[in-house]
Amino acid sequence: MTPHVEDALRLLAAQVHDEPDSSWLAKGALPDGAFRTDDLERLLYHSGAPVNLIRDGSRRNRVGVDDLVEAMPLGWTVQVEEAERYSEPLARLAGKLEEELGGDPVRVNLYYSPVAETLGFPAHHDTLDALILQVSGAKRWEVWDRQIEHPIWMMRHHDQPVHDRPARLEVTLEPGDVLFVRQGDPHRASCSEPPSLHLTVGLRRPIGHHLLQWLVDQATDLPEVRAPAPWAMGLDDMAGDRVAWATAVLEHFVHFLASASPETWLARYLDERAATRGVTPAPGLAGPSRVVSESSLVRVSHPQLAARRSGDRLVFGHRIVRFPEGLGGALDALGSDRQRWWPVHELARATGIEVRPLVALAQALVDQGYLVIASWSADPEMGR
Repeated sequence: MTPHVEDALRLLAAQVHDEPDSSWLAKGALPDGAFRTDDLERLLYHSGAPVNLIRDGSRRNRVGVDDLVEAMPLGWTVQVEEAERYSEPLARLAGKLEEELGGDPVRVNLYYSPVAETLGFPAHHDTLDALILQVSGAKRWEVWDRQIEHPIWMMRHHDQPVHDRPARLEVTLEPGDVLFVRQGDPHRASCSEPPSLHLTVGLRRPIGHHLLQWLVDQATDLPEVRAPAPWAMGLDDMAGDRVAWATAVLEHFVHFLASASPETWLARYLDERAATRGVTPAPGLAGPSRVVSESSLVRVSHPQLAARRSGDRLVFGHRIVRFPEGLGGALDALGSDRQRWWPVHELARATGIEVRPLVALAQALVDQGYLVIASWSADPEMGR
């Protein structure tokens, strides 16, 4: 990823932070270099990514290469969900946005429309904020203001028909344009200049419903919360003992919530969320494990795996790796520039850590898929 692309993503993240309350367009906000045609071919035909086809709201999931080649001229849109798991350029893009947005997970769905005859989806809304990055071709978008505040999937009612309502935004995205679609804003897209390639970057902030669900799960340590209701005597039984049971459950839960500060609960929730969010790359993205020596070059293998360090823990993917506290400085150095190749002996010198334990740590993280390794002989310029 070029510095220009990184700067552009930093500015987009800042705009998302400053203008979260409506959908907006940023013309020419993304320079060339984020994703290219040869990256698309590699993703579709060589990465092993599951490929879906969409047309007029119909779906064909996990199609083979033969079906893909046959369907594309017939008006089907190609979709790859969580494409950052199968594409190194998209992994870097998602990792950079995660970093700029405070570590909240970012997911990238790819949409490729070779012809313009049909819609992929009818008008609909999504339950998270998204950045639409137009890579090639052109696509026309209509966006309406939401009628329901912050819709989520498990709501009882969240239909938002657009009917004859005028769209608030009607734009044609060209290469480099970025559209921010706010959570819940109905939208519709059609390919106006094929072939069109765009990335839908889902921005997954925590929501209050998930936080409350998590708090309820934490409260299962309380025997009063686990206690069943007294036996009922008939369908209409609302006897005082059941009312007393409900009152006790609620009182113990409120007392449980008051046992720690909101800041403490939030820190625990975010830590567990990071540990279970499942951002491990596809098996083909990271190479096989190799033996680390003090002359080896190592770097973070996948930008989204650059999880935060907490004491003697490194939380990434859905697992936690523990290490001696004294080695934390090496992880901080590796995480500060995720694209840099570090010679192990140079990393030891820069951090004041002995080479032998550092080699052992690097080997463990290579085995976990967190680091990749190269040798000096592979490319002597890489470490400079």
